[in-house]
Parts: sequence; C-alpha cells; structure tokens
Amino acid sequence: MLAQAHYSLGKEAHAILLHHCNNLRVRLETLTQASNPTRFYHGFQHTFLFVLKGEVFLKHGQEDMLLKMHQGTLLSKLNTTIATVLTPQVEICVITFFREPNTVSESDFKKVSSGTVEALPERLGVTSWPLWRGKSGTVSINLYPAHYKESTYYHKSTEQFLLPLSGEPLEISTNMQTAKKLSESGLFIEKQTPKAFYNISDNSVAVLSIYTPHPEKGRVMLLSKATNQ
Repeated sequence: MLAQAHYSLGKEAHAILLHHCNNLRVRLETLTQASNPTRFYHGFQHTFLFVLKGEVFLKHGQEDMLLKMHQGTLLSKLNTTIATVLTPQVEICVITFFREPNTVSESDFKKVSSGTVEALPERLGVTSWPLWRGKSGTVSINLYPAHYKESTYYHKSTEQFLLPLSGEPLEISTNMQTAKKLSESGLFIEKQTPKAFYNISDNSVAVLSIYTPHPEKGRVMLLSKATNQ
C-alpha cells in the first residue's frame, strides 16, 4: 500500500490518493466550477464514481445522467465519460478495481443509490445498500444504528476500505486496540485483521464500504473482546 498523496487539479481543486494497492485504488477528488468545470474519466479499468458532495452531470456517448450526493455509477468502458460540475464545489470518490474482468455489463453507466437498490438487513440492525458487486469486490452504503456494538472478527481473504458519509464518525477497533473514530480520509483494513465497529452516538451513522474481493464466506469471530471507548 502506498502512502496518501495529494496533487493539484487546478486552482482550488485537488485530489487525494486515499489508498492504492495491487487490486484497489481509492481517490478523492475535489472539483470546482471556477477551476475545472469539466473533467474527463476513462473506464479502461473497472471504475466506480460516487458523489460525496455537490452535483455533477455525466455524459457518455448518447447517454447522460445527473448524480447528486450519495449517488454513484460504474463508468462505461466503451467511451470517455465527460463530467460537468453543477455546483460551486463537488467531491467525488473514484474507486478502481484492477483485477475485475474488463468486460461490458448491464450495470455500466447506471445510476445507483440507497433509493434505487434494495436494502439488505444485516447483523445487529445494520442496513446495507449494495451499489455494485463484481468478481473483484463490492461497493455499498452501510447504516449502523445508534449505540451499535459488535464482537471482534476478521475476514480471511477480504480487504476493506471505509469512508464516512453522515452522522457522527463510526468508531473502529483494529488488532484488539482501543477504538478510534473513522477519519474523513477513510480507513483501509487488511485481510485477517481483527476488527470491531461501534456507534456510540444517539443517531445512525452511514459509511461507504468497499470490499475486495467480496467476502463470500463471511466472518471469523474471535473470543477476545476489543477495547472501545
């Protein structure tokens, strides 16, 4: 994994490389109407765009769509996608899976959000909205209820990247250490790393969760307990 890198995209616009490894790259782009009202994205790799703030208009060939906050799409691999910034500032999470088979599917260039996909109930009251799933991983919005607490577990062969979306920051314990708040730049958790999530606030907390690959066999529970605040 490479360290986070910052680079300029023009006046008042920049990008942060949140995570980069052999099979996954997560980049946060901040775009402005003043400096770069239009940006071009190429879907040579399997790339998913997710809007964190603001609104952006995407055009691919004869197709187009408007993406608002917490909406996303898988870029088409046939042609370049043109993004036009519609608000003074836009924040976009650009997620690239390097080991996904480079084929065109029905999910390419289709708007998805918590309002367009079926919610899946998970353990202990967590709700998940799977935005995209492929052979190399998944992208989903997870909602953790107030006062959520779970036992420590790990995934044998799956890595996870988490990015906060709304509410108080989720608290996460890794390697049986004291839980820490999920930072705005996210957190990458390697496979076989003991982890436990906590929501100590009175309100639900939403996070963007990226798995690579998808955890087919679920969790391996640990008997010892992590330390949370």
